[in-house]
Amino acid sequence: MLHGEWGSLEHRGTAMKKFLLAGVALTALLGGSAMAADRPLPRLAPAPVSNWTGFYAGLNMGYTWLGNNDITSSAAPSVAFDPPGINAGGGAAVAAVLSAAGTNRFPGELDGFIGGGQIGYNFQMASFVAGIEADIMGIGGADKSSQSTRNIPTPGFADVFNVTVTAQKKLDYLGTVRGRLGYLWTPSLLVYGTGGLAYGRTHTSMTFGVFDTLALGALPGSFNTATFSNTRSGWTAGGGLEWMFAPGWTIRGEYLYYDLGSVSSNFTLGQTCNVCAPVGVTFAAASGTATTKYDGQLARFAFNYKWGG
Repeated sequence: MLHGEWGSLEHRGTAMKKFLLAGVALTALLGGSAMAADRPLPRLAPAPVSNWTGFYAGLNMGYTWLGNNDITSSAAPSVAFDPPGINAGGGAAVAAVLSAAGTNRFPGELDGFIGGGQIGYNFQMASFVAGIEADIMGIGGADKSSQSTRNIPTPGFADVFNVTVTAQKKLDYLGTVRGRLGYLWTPSLLVYGTGGLAYGRTHTSMTFGVFDTLALGALPGSFNTATFSNTRSGWTAGGGLEWMFAPGWTIRGEYLYYDLGSVSSNFTLGQTCNVCAPVGVTFAAASGTATTKYDGQLARFAFNYKWGG
């Protein structure tokens, strides 16, 4: 009887211990969960945001080419008379030859490699970027020279005039001052348009030499040069893509069209006579104008470093 009761008590004690241990484990579990719920969750670091505001400077290089900007000249008789010693109608005939000698067309396409630097400032407004930029580029190889030699008969006379004309066209450098406005396709990729002032140093010349092949002593050669050399200004417009590949560093590809306008210069071709009275009189002449246009396109890459912002 006692043995049975003792066994029953022992069994109950073991069950009680298991129950207490289970309660302690549950309490610890619930307490740990509550503490975990009270502890703040770790935050992810925000993604870096590109900042386009600030000054920048850099280098550029590319290629430029012009359209069909021919160098042309046209002339018309301005003096024609027959002094003593010249056959009747000789003045008008020689003036017609000089007019033909002064009418020419030469190819004037210029192309060459460009390279230089730029400086500017950007201001970012949400997804838009506005700014201003100035650049200047030297041009290598943008020098066109052409020559023509031909014989022109004198109407109604046996004389034949040999005519040599040399034309030269050159663009020394090109610069721009432009506004820029773009949209951030992504925080680091800018799509933009640009436009403003363009300027450049231009040089054009056309040199004439006219010789009577039958009367070199009596009718000396006629020479003249039409030249124009100056810094021209005009306009430019284009667009491009610019990528900020590292904080403060960008690379871009850009296209621009520029127009510096047309240039012209005047010339006169005159024929004198050494056997006429008076000696050395100019009895035939033609006045003309040489003209060309400076406009073209360029494509270039540029690297920039930005500071401030």
